[in-house]
Amino acid sequence: MKNHFKKLLIIQLIIISFCNLQSQENLIVPDPLEAKTFNFDVLNYDVKLDLSDYRNKNVVGVCKILVKRNSFAKEDIFPVHIKYLQINDVTVGETKISYKLYFPENSRLSFYGLSYPDDTSSIVEFTINYSGTMIAEQEGTMAWGGVHYQEGTLYSMGVGFNAPYVSTTRHWMPCFDHPQDKATFRGTFVVPSNLTIASNGLQISEKELDNNLKEFVWEQKLPSATYLMNFSAGPYKKINLDYKLPVEIYCLPADSIASVFSYSEVPAMNDCFESLFGDYPFEKIGYCNTTKGAMEHQTMISMPRSLIINLHTFKNTNNVTAAHELAHQWFGNMVTPMDFRDAWLNESFATFCESLWMKCRNGEEAYFVDQIQKKNDYIKQVAPIEGILPLYDFDRESPSSNYPTTIYYKGAVVLGMMKYYSESVGVDFIKYLKSYLDKFRLNQNYGNSDIITFLNDLKLNIPNINWDNFFESWVYSAGWPKIHIEFADSLDGKFSSNFRITQIQSSKIFSYVPVEIIFYKSDGTNHIQVFDLNLQVLDADLGSLFNYAIDSIKINLGKEVVGLFELSKVSVATSIENENIKFFEYWQSDKNMNISYESRGDFAILEICDLLGNIVHSQVYKAGENFNNININLDNFHSNVYFVKFVVDGKVHYKKINIVK
Repeated sequence: MKNHFKKLLIIQLIIISFCNLQSQENLIVPDPLEAKTFNFDVLNYDVKLDLSDYRNKNVVGVCKILVKRNSFAKEDIFPVHIKYLQINDVTVGETKISYKLYFPENSRLSFYGLSYPDDTSSIVEFTINYSGTMIAEQEGTMAWGGVHYQEGTLYSMGVGFNAPYVSTTRHWMPCFDHPQDKATFRGTFVVPSNLTIASNGLQISEKELDNNLKEFVWEQKLPSATYLMNFSAGPYKKINLDYKLPVEIYCLPADSIASVFSYSEVPAMNDCFESLFGDYPFEKIGYCNTTKGAMEHQTMISMPRSLIINLHTFKNTNNVTAAHELAHQWFGNMVTPMDFRDAWLNESFATFCESLWMKCRNGEEAYFVDQIQKKNDYIKQVAPIEGILPLYDFDRESPSSNYPTTIYYKGAVVLGMMKYYSESVGVDFIKYLKSYLDKFRLNQNYGNSDIITFLNDLKLNIPNINWDNFFESWVYSAGWPKIHIEFADSLDGKFSSNFRITQIQSSKIFSYVPVEIIFYKSDGTNHIQVFDLNLQVLDADLGSLFNYAIDSIKINLGKEVVGLFELSKVSVATSIENENIKFFEYWQSDKNMNISYESRGDFAILEICDLLGNIVHSQVYKAGENFNNININLDNFHSNVYFVKFVVDGKVHYKKINIVK
């Protein structure tokens, strides 16, 4: 009953706030899940934080927000987000400015409206004095976004997994905390003299103050979304890697050796991404070891300290997480979504770049191996826990979140399929991505992207693919297809050359499903072909290539593309077996399968394959005359359908069996 009254109170507050908003016809309410056109542009944030009481996460701050007004209307206000902190006063020059809260504080729409000093000034600088205790989005084990004090360090994380407003820079700095607006940043941090500050851009000064304090000033001259602004305060050691760009690593002194080791491939990662997407877009490459992470803060990436230590412990320099966050400097930081419904544009691309990094590092095969791993992890591990979600505008309720794993793994495989389809019509997908990024290099402040722009660019530059259908299947819709491959018949244990591929899921039919099949011929050669499944059923006939000479098949191995689908079964419509002739019989106990067969005393060769054509058991037997028995241990088998290829007395026999455990 108590919760019921609480919900009613919240609804009443929202209604009252909405009525107040309606009285101001010119007010546009910022929503993190909706891009809108605002009549202002934030040019710069200049914040000074007194963090002398950093252990208690207390702050006394002054934030100057430089705003350009693009239009003028009576009773205009400037929206500012601040969370769990107290605004003490707001001024413009010597003039005190009035402000008030719109929407309840627990609403994703909550903000303070600051009055402009007049109706004519095109450039206005608000000075906000504030103080309080900085906290995380949700105190406890699930806390992520916001401000943390852990392992002797105080640090911020730019987004929350559960906070309805997503961006959590408002936990330490008043700002227009929406991804579609970018601004430059200057941060002045006062801390005890034993601490060092790591932040965005470049450090421009460091000086001793009275009372055993020290002041650091950082400045970022290239605009950034607010959720990419951050700071870390701790007893850090700074490590500079030898590279053509500044590469700065901030770590605890005890982690120096591990950090040098674990970040050693960062220059090679940047070389890889520059070769694909163009020059690194910012002032420096920076990493700071924090307890939580990873997070792609612009030029100062937060990385989980435990990961760095583990990489060193297991002598693994391939820091894929560092590559992922570095890729964000292009995808997410240089080009930023208009709102958080498009978070997939950040995470899918950065996760896809992991596969591209593996190709740069270890070759083409490594790219496909990584894509297969992501596909398998998504279908078998992520979706059963998280639910079936689309990439765009997904459900955020638990077990999902603001950043569900779906938009990482599923998105990376979908981009791999986009790459395949683009290249199938002669367009280099990576070069297309570079040209797309180049559009936004010219003006960083408006370097934003949304799904419509991305889709329209695809249709303009790669017109041979129906991208509307592709996006409807793979971006806007949830799930993936399940397919059944049925061969018309078989001959002497070999697959027929004509077969049918069918989508058997009860949900929608997907377009642009690439089904890669490797056909192995009896002479040992193979043929790879990708079938473009756009309808529920696709009939294929490769008789001109094989003419009943298909010895075996393997599906979705990733030689040309990894398709996001689930193989339900492979079957033969009409078997050559004459059920009146019992060539061999099998029966199963709990842990064993017994096969009985007839022979004239020659050798027998037994192969058992799974649905994908992988050989799971192979053995040669010396057969006796008349009847023979073979006992096979089933410990390494799963309940499923298998195909048995049996060669006895020089003849090949084929049988489908069902193992149940």
